Amino acid sequence: MGGLLLGLATPPFNAWALVLPALGLLRLSFHWATSGGLAAQAGFVWAMMGGLVGLRFVPSVVDRFSALGLSGGTVAWILLAALQAVAWGGAAAIATVLERRWRVPGPVAFAISVYVAVSLPAVFPWTPAALMSPWLASIQLAEFVGERGLSFLFALTTAWLVQPVLSGVRWWLHAGAGLLALGGMTLYGRWRLVTPMTQAPISMRIGLVQPMLQAHRHRSSRDKYFALRTLQRLTRIAEDRGAELVIWPEAAYPYPLPHGASQAPGGERQILAAGIRGPLLFGAVTESAGSRYNSALTLARNGILSPPQPKLRPLWFGEAVPMADTFPSLARLSPRAIRAGRDAVLQRAGAARMGVLNCYEDTLPDTARRIAMAGPNLLVNVTNDAWFEGTRESELHLLLSVMRAVESRLDLVRAVNGGAAAWVDATGRIRARGTAEGESALLVTPALREHSPTWFVRFGNAPLLLAMLGLAAYLALRAVLQNGTAKPIGPKVECPPPDDSPAQRPAANTSLRG
Repeated sequence: MGGLLLGLATPPFNAWALVLPALGLLRLSFHWATSGGLAAQAGFVWAMMGGLVGLRFVPSVVDRFSALGLSGGTVAWILLAALQAVAWGGAAAIATVLERRWRVPGPVAFAISVYVAVSLPAVFPWTPAALMSPWLASIQLAEFVGERGLSFLFALTTAWLVQPVLSGVRWWLHAGAGLLALGGMTLYGRWRLVTPMTQAPISMRIGLVQPMLQAHRHRSSRDKYFALRTLQRLTRIAEDRGAELVIWPEAAYPYPLPHGASQAPGGERQILAAGIRGPLLFGAVTESAGSRYNSALTLARNGILSPPQPKLRPLWFGEAVPMADTFPSLARLSPRAIRAGRDAVLQRAGAARMGVLNCYEDTLPDTARRIAMAGPNLLVNVTNDAWFEGTRESELHLLLSVMRAVESRLDLVRAVNGGAAAWVDATGRIRARGTAEGESALLVTPALREHSPTWFVRFGNAPLLLAMLGLAAYLALRAVLQNGTAKPIGPKVECPPPDDSPAQRPAANTSLRG
């Protein structure tokens, strides 16, 4: 039931208020499990049910783009949900050990297990905190603790609130702590929503192009020609509306470019065709010495290309194979394999210093933090959701990206092919969004915010991890001291041996007289 409630928090239901009851039922199942193995099974089933509901778009995608068909897509859907649920099963076992062996308070042990589960790698990394993002007041603390730390706080708060069901001892204390924590998070969030982030930030008019191109659009010369002309036509529309910068989606430019190119191509492959002024930020595949990169580049009005920003985290199984760096032969298993970038390369246009998050990188806190450390004043996501055409994946993708704006306190603009373009401000509010049903050019005016890095961008998850390690060390030391210094209380009492002990057992061939 708890996993089902979690799944209903995803699009199109968007019942974000069910996240807390879902966590509460998970906490109850951990407590009532009679062993660590049963708790692990409960965590696995909870997460798998949520995954089956939230990832229900997988079968149709596999059916459309592979030879496996709908039946194979259904198997892939179940396996993917099970794979991502393994982390929650392991986290449940950790919670059981912390609570029953190390004597960690139950709510704290539960919150730590949730933090562990959301910190492990996943193909679709969604968390309780991200699903709660429509409740803006509750997520503002992400500038200090990030998405994972916020999930820890939601889990701790929920565990306190359900503790009276588990134990009548000081029930009012646990319930009060939960209400106080939830109220404190909300009050801080409401204050932060009305407090200016920076002093009078300047804004920039940006056009976000949604060309609605097919996922396999680059197979023929005719497809490439059509794709480029569509992008150019939408760019003219955006500039006619006053756009100072136009952004194309991930890998939108249909021809490969040299990775170190400094000049834009000419002829029929030229980007700044008649009627297009520029500048332009666009996604493209770049090549160097036999390697391919999924890059983002900026083209100035004079035709000069910026150094590219390669994708830092290629998508598993689609663009990269796990362990391929250690075993290069594995790379052949993915025909679309690309190399990962190493550094954050800001893209500049006028007053904008843009940190680019490519594809699903806007769902990864660690990757976004690397980009934010380079000092951008605007975050940009370029992505291609045409692979999921006709599903709600694009809505889920947008929902998960909101946390990147709050963690860094930077506006985020998203140029999406096959999905809704959007502008998310630094509080996580979606200020504008386009359509996923057809081609469009959305004009937005995000703020270019100049401020010091947030606490989370500076320190990441280190403060919370140190606090957890400190708690673990304290409890371990306390257990050692209690075991080593325990002494009997009161006078020493000699207990008689049991009736069947040698002292009470009659000797052989000896009769007893009453």
